[in-house]
Amino acid sequence: MKLWQIILAIIGVVFLALGSRWIRVAELPKQELWLDAGGCHTPMTVLDPPADVKPAGSVVLLHGLSANRRLMMYLAEDFAGHGFRAYALDLPGHGDSRDAFSFAHAQDCATAAVTPWYAFAVTITPVPPVWNRAMRSARSFASLPVQVNIAWAGPIA
Repeated sequence: MKLWQIILAIIGVVFLALGSRWIRVAELPKQELWLDAGGCHTPMTVLDPPADVKPAGSVVLLHGLSANRRLMMYLAEDFAGHGFRAYALDLPGHGDSRDAFSFAHAQDCATAAVTPWYAFAVTITPVPPVWNRAMRSARSFASLPVQVNIAWAGPIA
C-alpha cells in the first residue's frame, strides 16, 4: 500500500470519528412515553427543541396506514430542530402499540390522545399544527370536544 493511500485512510477514520461525535452532540432531548387515554394505550415519542433555540410551539405527528412513529422521526427531529416540541404517536396496530387495529379504534385513539393537548393549548399557547400521512387521521380532529382553531398543516406524502 502506498503512503498516500494510508494517509487518506487515516483521514477517513478521523472524519468518521468526528461525524459520530457530532451526531451524538446534536441529539435532541427525547422522551419515550405511553399515553393512556380513552381506553387506548398509545406509545408516544416527544422531542424537545435544543436549549439554544427559541420555542416556537408544538406539532403533533400522526402516521399513515402502513407506517409508525419511528418513520415520522425525521420530521419530528426537523420540527424540534426549528423550535417546535414534536409529539409522534403510534396508532393502534402500528409500531409499539399493543392495541388491535381497526379504523374506528385508530380514530378514537388519535382523538383521545390529542384532546387533552388541545384543551390545554386553548388557554396558554397557539394551538399546535397537525401533520400526518393519511387524510383519515384528519377526521379524528373533527370530533374534538373543544372548539379550537386547529392549524391543519395537511398530509405529508
